[in-house]
Amino acid sequence: MQTAQKQPPSRNEQLLQGKLNILSAIMKLGHDSFSCQTFKEWLSFVVNNSVLAFKYNRSAIIDVRTKKCPCIAISGQSKINQNSELALQLTSVCKKLPEISTMTVLDENFFTQYDFSPSFYDDIADITDNSRALVVAPLKQNGKEQTELLWIIEFNDLNNAKAIANLVALLVQHYNESLHYILNKNNFKIFNNLAKPKALFSPMKIAFLMIILFLISLVIVRLPLMSKAEFELIPALENVQYAPLDGIISKTYFKNGDKINKNDKVLDYETKDILFALTKANASLKEANSRFDTTYRESFVDPKKLAQLEMLKLEKEQAKIAIEKNQYYLKRSIVNSKSNGVIAIDATEKLEGKFVRKGQKLFEILTSGDIVAEIFLDQKNASVLNDLSSDKIELTLETMPEKVFKGELISLSPKPILTEKNLHCYVIKVKLKNLPKDVIYGMRGNASLYGDKVSLGYFLFKNVVLWWRKSI
Repeated sequence: MQTAQKQPPSRNEQLLQGKLNILSAIMKLGHDSFSCQTFKEWLSFVVNNSVLAFKYNRSAIIDVRTKKCPCIAISGQSKINQNSELALQLTSVCKKLPEISTMTVLDENFFTQYDFSPSFYDDIADITDNSRALVVAPLKQNGKEQTELLWIIEFNDLNNAKAIANLVALLVQHYNESLHYILNKNNFKIFNNLAKPKALFSPMKIAFLMIILFLISLVIVRLPLMSKAEFELIPALENVQYAPLDGIISKTYFKNGDKINKNDKVLDYETKDILFALTKANASLKEANSRFDTTYRESFVDPKKLAQLEMLKLEKEQAKIAIEKNQYYLKRSIVNSKSNGVIAIDATEKLEGKFVRKGQKLFEILTSGDIVAEIFLDQKNASVLNDLSSDKIELTLETMPEKVFKGELISLSPKPILTEKNLHCYVIKVKLKNLPKDVIYGMRGNASLYGDKVSLGYFLFKNVVLWWRKSI
């Protein structure tokens, strides 16, 4: 029994098998190009491994994203020398080529469409060695119209190059997709990790969500500007007695904290010098009057005496002025209380014998009545003063830190004043309400003043800038 011999495949079957092999190779190359870890690895894969789909002599990739058009990959070379003859020729050709957006074979039909310089043809001849053909394939990321890379492929035969151009175009589609993935995979890596169900509560995801929430809160969350300032409780009506003249305090009649009535004598000035000056002025006036009377009688006999009379009149006026001045000082040397209340004065041993200047504070009478908080706000925090109202002020006493007091805004100084702490501060007065009975004058505390609402981002930026300025 004779066995049937296997017939060899026909030519059509061979051609079909060859096409299937090429398509399979193209699909495998496209798939494997996604496994490249870096852009440099992807470039090497394209120029070296594409020979599995169709045969070519060599290929190179030119970066046309910059005007320099550097050669960034050449088949068979792991490291590119930009100053090599081939790299310089490829760069020179690509600089002179028009914008290429589709698969292009550099043949006579292409050359006749453009007016190239002789140096361009010299470079083409050197590259192709006058016997080969060049195919230029544009590479770009999916979704982008602008060509980013030029893949230059060198073939032995021009006809073969034109026949394979369609296969190159199909492979380029796969490479465009992998190019987009390679250039952008780092941007999406964090999102891909966060999308995994196993990473639902991973530290990376929690940290990422916290960062996102924080960035959103910088814009959405709004906080009022707030400044802290010190304040002191003072009476609504200030009864401060200032020194009426320069001199030495001889005696005080009250101690600090004593109750006092209106018109009570509080202190005396030393009056020895004033009494001496008054006695001297009276004697001068008496002498001037005597001389004036004598000269007046003599003027009836001697007309020249009339001139002396005028001088004596001036002496009499000067003496009268001196008497009035010293009588005024003598009257003001006794300082009385102007109202009822409790006196606030320095200790007797500290005040008696002390020389004071006119206008210097001597004592204060604290009267029963409304209590006012005098707030000293540093001028660097003046931003909270815009549209400042009573409901934007909160006060806490150092003796009662657990309680918050409100009040009515009375006044705000139009400009800062220099305080005892050598700070320029705005003075704000607030009339307090519903205070406990044990609150007394002189108590101190901290005031919180709230301004306009701003975003959390601005609030943090402002405080960081203020901290930085303090530290330098």
